[in-house]
Amino acid sequence: MMKVMICIAGLPAVGKTSVARALNALLSPRATHMDIDDIKREVIDSKDLTRDIDPDDIREQYYESMIQRAIAFFDECDYVIAEEVFHRHYLRNHITRKCSHHGIDVRWVHVLCSEEVVKRRIKIEPRKGHILTTEQTLSFYRKFSDLFDDFSESENALSLNSENGDAFFMAEMVISALIPEMKASDVINM
Repeated sequence: MMKVMICIAGLPAVGKTSVARALNALLSPRATHMDIDDIKREVIDSKDLTRDIDPDDIREQYYESMIQRAIAFFDECDYVIAEEVFHRHYLRNHITRKCSHHGIDVRWVHVLCSEEVVKRRIKIEPRKGHILTTEQTLSFYRKFSDLFDDFSESENALSLNSENGDAFFMAEMVISALIPEMKASDVINM
Protein backbone atom coordinates (compact mmCIF):
# COMPACT_ATOMS: atom_id res chain seq x y z
CA MET A 1 0.00 0.00 0.00
CA MET A 2 1.12 3.54 -0.73
CA LYS A 3 2.32 5.67 2.18
CA VAL A 4 0.05 8.71 2.50
CA MET A 5 0.61 11.76 4.68
CA ILE A 6 -2.48 13.91 5.09
CA CYS A 7 -1.45 17.48 5.95
CA ILE A 8 -4.25 19.57 7.39
CA ALA A 9 -3.66 23.31 7.04
CA GLY A 10 -5.56 26.35 8.25
CA LEU A 11 -5.61 29.29 10.59
CA PRO A 12 -5.65 28.82 14.38
CA ALA A 13 -8.94 27.51 15.84
CA VAL A 14 -10.60 26.63 12.54
CA GLY A 15 -10.90 22.96 13.51
CA LYS A 16 -7.72 21.33 12.18
CA THR A 17 -7.10 19.28 15.30
CA SER A 18 -10.73 18.14 15.50
CA VAL A 19 -10.64 16.98 11.87
CA ALA A 20 -7.25 15.29 12.40
CA ARG A 21 -8.48 13.42 15.47
CA ALA A 22 -11.68 12.33 13.73
CA LEU A 23 -9.73 11.21 10.68
CA ASN A 24 -7.32 9.27 12.89
CA ALA A 25 -10.25 7.59 14.65
CA LEU A 26 -11.82 6.58 11.33
CA LEU A 27 -8.57 5.27 9.86
CA SER A 28 -7.26 3.61 13.02
CA PRO A 29 -5.36 1.33 13.41
CA ARG A 30 -3.85 2.09 10.01
CA ALA A 31 -3.16 5.76 10.86
CA THR A 32 -1.13 7.90 13.24
CA HIS A 33 -1.93 11.49 14.20
CA MET A 34 1.28 13.45 14.61
CA ASP A 35 1.01 16.47 16.91
CA ILE A 36 3.17 19.21 15.40
CA ASP A 37 2.85 21.22 18.63
CA ASP A 38 4.90 18.51 20.36
CA ILE A 39 7.62 18.88 17.74
CA LYS A 40 7.55 22.68 18.15
CA ARG A 41 8.01 22.30 21.89
CA GLU A 42 11.17 20.28 21.22
CA VAL A 43 12.61 22.59 18.55
CA ILE A 44 11.74 26.04 19.90
CA ASP A 45 12.85 27.56 23.18
CA SER A 46 9.77 27.62 25.43
CA LYS A 47 10.00 31.39 25.99
CA ASP A 48 9.71 31.91 22.21
CA LEU A 49 6.80 29.50 21.56
CA THR A 50 4.03 32.09 21.61
CA ARG A 51 5.88 35.35 21.22
CA ASP A 52 5.18 35.72 17.51
CA ILE A 53 4.77 33.69 14.35
CA ASP A 54 7.77 31.41 13.95
CA PRO A 55 10.22 32.52 11.26
CA ASP A 56 10.40 30.29 8.19
CA ASP A 57 13.83 28.89 9.11
CA ILE A 58 12.43 27.62 12.42
CA ARG A 59 9.39 26.20 10.62
CA GLU A 60 11.73 24.38 8.25
CA GLN A 61 13.35 22.72 11.29
CA TYR A 62 10.14 21.35 12.73
CA TYR A 63 8.77 20.41 9.31
CA GLU A 64 11.97 18.43 8.72
CA SER A 65 11.47 16.71 12.07
CA MET A 66 7.84 16.04 11.08
CA ILE A 67 8.96 14.35 7.86
CA GLN A 68 11.56 12.21 9.65
CA ARG A 69 8.96 11.07 12.19
CA ALA A 70 6.48 10.32 9.42
CA ILE A 71 9.05 8.10 7.72
CA ALA A 72 9.45 6.15 10.97
CA PHE A 73 5.68 5.94 11.54
CA PHE A 74 5.19 4.35 8.12
CA ASP A 75 6.89 1.22 9.43
CA GLU A 76 3.74 0.70 11.50
CA CYS A 77 0.90 2.36 9.58
CA ASP A 78 -0.32 3.42 6.13
CA TYR A 79 -1.44 6.98 6.93
CA VAL A 80 0.14 9.79 8.89
CA ILE A 81 -2.00 12.80 9.73
CA ALA A 82 -0.28 16.11 10.50
CA GLU A 83 -1.98 19.41 11.21
CA GLU A 84 -0.46 22.85 11.44
CA VAL A 85 -1.05 26.29 9.96
CA PHE A 86 1.18 25.44 6.96
CA HIS A 87 0.69 29.02 5.75
CA ARG A 88 3.62 29.33 3.30
CA HIS A 89 3.19 27.99 -0.23
CA TYR A 90 6.91 27.33 -0.72
CA LEU A 91 7.14 25.40 2.57
CA ARG A 92 4.14 23.26 1.62
CA ASN A 93 5.86 22.53 -1.70
CA HIS A 94 9.08 21.67 0.14
CA ILE A 95 7.19 19.20 2.35
CA THR A 96 5.52 17.62 -0.68
CA ARG A 97 8.81 17.29 -2.62
CA LYS A 98 10.78 15.96 0.35
CA CYS A 99 8.08 13.40 1.18
CA SER A 100 7.84 12.34 -2.46
CA HIS A 101 11.59 11.68 -2.40
CA HIS A 102 10.89 9.18 0.42
CA GLY A 103 7.97 7.54 -1.38
CA ILE A 104 5.32 9.36 0.63
CA ASP A 105 2.31 10.84 -1.15
CA VAL A 106 1.23 14.11 0.53
CA ARG A 107 -2.43 15.08 0.34
CA TRP A 108 -3.42 18.55 1.49
CA VAL A 109 -6.57 19.62 3.32
CA HIS A 110 -7.34 23.29 3.94
CA VAL A 111 -9.78 23.88 6.80
CA LEU A 112 -11.50 27.26 6.84
CA CYS A 113 -14.06 29.13 8.88
CA SER A 114 -14.94 32.75 9.60
CA GLU A 115 -13.44 34.86 12.34
CA GLU A 116 -16.89 35.09 13.95
CA VAL A 117 -17.04 31.32 14.30
CA VAL A 118 -13.51 31.27 15.74
CA LYS A 119 -14.56 33.89 18.31
CA ARG A 120 -17.57 31.78 19.32
CA ARG A 121 -15.52 28.61 19.53
CA ILE A 122 -12.80 30.01 21.73
CA LYS A 123 -15.40 31.47 24.11
CA ILE A 124 -17.23 28.16 24.43
CA GLU A 125 -14.35 25.70 24.52
CA PRO A 126 -10.92 26.39 25.99
CA ARG A 127 -7.99 25.19 23.92
CA LYS A 128 -6.41 22.17 25.57
CA GLY A 129 -3.06 20.78 24.48
CA HIS A 130 -2.37 23.59 22.03
CA ILE A 131 0.59 25.93 22.18
CA LEU A 132 -1.60 29.03 21.87
CA THR A 133 -3.79 29.90 24.81
CA THR A 134 -7.40 30.86 24.28
CA GLU A 135 -6.42 34.53 24.73
CA GLN A 136 -3.67 34.34 22.09
CA THR A 137 -5.69 32.44 19.52
CA LEU A 138 -7.68 35.29 17.98
CA SER A 139 -4.59 37.50 17.71
CA PHE A 140 -2.67 34.74 15.90
CA TYR A 141 -5.71 33.97 13.73
CA ARG A 142 -5.59 37.57 12.48
CA LYS A 143 -1.79 37.58 12.04
CA PHE A 144 -1.82 34.36 10.06
CA SER A 145 -4.80 35.42 7.94
CA ASP A 146 -2.70 38.31 6.64
CA LEU A 147 0.19 35.97 5.79
CA PHE A 148 -1.57 32.82 4.58
CA ASP A 149 -0.64 31.94 1.00
CA ASP A 150 -3.66 30.62 -0.87
CA PHE A 151 -3.39 27.05 -2.08
CA SER A 152 -2.49 26.86 -5.75
CA GLU A 153 -4.19 24.55 -8.22
CA SER A 154 -1.01 22.46 -8.37
CA GLU A 155 -1.30 21.75 -4.63
CA ASN A 156 -4.67 20.13 -5.29
CA ALA A 157 -5.92 20.78 -1.75
CA LEU A 158 -9.32 19.77 -0.49
CA SER A 159 -10.98 22.81 1.11
CA LEU A 160 -13.37 22.22 3.99
CA ASN A 161 -15.56 24.79 5.67
CA SER A 162 -15.70 23.81 9.33
CA GLU A 163 -18.42 26.21 10.40
CA ASN A 164 -20.91 23.42 11.08
CA GLY A 165 -18.36 21.86 13.44
CA ASP A 166 -18.96 18.22 12.48
CA ALA A 167 -15.39 16.87 12.47
CA PHE A 168 -16.40 13.28 11.64
CA PHE A 169 -18.40 14.42 8.62
CA MET A 170 -15.38 16.41 7.42
CA ALA A 171 -13.08 13.43 8.06
CA GLU A 172 -15.37 11.26 5.94
CA MET A 173 -15.15 13.88 3.19
CA VAL A 174 -11.34 13.73 3.38
CA ILE A 175 -11.38 9.96 3.03
CA SER A 176 -13.82 10.09 0.14
CA ALA A 177 -11.92 12.81 -1.75
CA LEU A 178 -8.29 12.11 -0.91
CA ILE A 179 -8.12 8.38 -0.32
CA PRO A 180 -10.12 7.01 -3.25
CA GLU A 181 -8.31 3.67 -2.97
CA MET A 182 -10.10 3.16 0.35
CA LYS A 183 -13.68 2.00 0.18
CA ALA A 184 -16.29 3.12 2.72
CA SER A 185 -16.55 -0.49 3.89
CA ASP A 186 -12.83 -0.42 4.74
CA VAL A 187 -13.45 2.46 7.16
CA ILE A 188 -16.53 0.81 8.68
CA ASN A 189 -14.76 -2.53 9.12
CA MET A 190 -11.61 -1.20 10.80
